[in-house]
Amino acid sequence: MELSRKSGIHHTTLSKLAGHPSQRPSRLTERKLRPVLREYGVDTTDFWDLGL
Repeated sequence: MELSRKSGIHHTTLSKLAGHPSQRPSRLTERKLRPVLREYGVDTTDFWDLGL
């Protein structure tokens, strides 16, 4: 998966983004993910509020 390779984040972490809120990544992972998602054109402003 291009996103996980580029960000260096394991694909299981990314799969958790679509999971239950309790499976959401840690704050550290979120800080790593946000700039990467922004680079891919994803609006991260309310990203976590959407439960994605």
